[in-house]
Amino acid sequence: LRFEDIDCVQQLEREVQELAAQNHEVEKHHESMNCFWNNAQNLTELWLYRTVPRLDLYKELHSQLEDAPQEDLLVNICGANQWLEDLESKLGSLEAWRNDGALRVEDKKMFGKAVNELCREREFGDIIAKLEDVTTRHIGGLLKFPAIATEPQTVFGT
Repeated sequence: LRFEDIDCVQQLEREVQELAAQNHEVEKHHESMNCFWNNAQNLTELWLYRTVPRLDLYKELHSQLEDAPQEDLLVNICGANQWLEDLESKLGSLEAWRNDGALRVEDKKMFGKAVNELCREREFGDIIAKLEDVTTRHIGGLLKFPAIATEPQTVFGT
């Protein structure tokens, strides 16, 4: 063999090694992106059925409180805070609301729908009465999943 041929083979071998290293980096990046997007996808039900309906409810309550007579404001705020705290305490862990969480999709949808219906009420008193109903009837008998959270939590479901 000639020296030029050996040199050419060595250059090709170096290129193969460089391409293999680049391929490995691309595979690692691909794996990292898959992990990121899977985690993002797992949050869709949490946002869709827990977060967005509650934000809508907070907005509606805030709007109703802005329009309330001044003399009723303190009582209304206290009542709203009481029922919102009760609702929050019964929602369970965030992990349970993820796509891969302990809650069934049907239960998440039912909660989201119930809260969205609250937001259609025109009067503050009607919203609070229905919030009380949702808190006591719809999620009042929730099961506990202590393995999911660090402290005893309740979650919406079966």
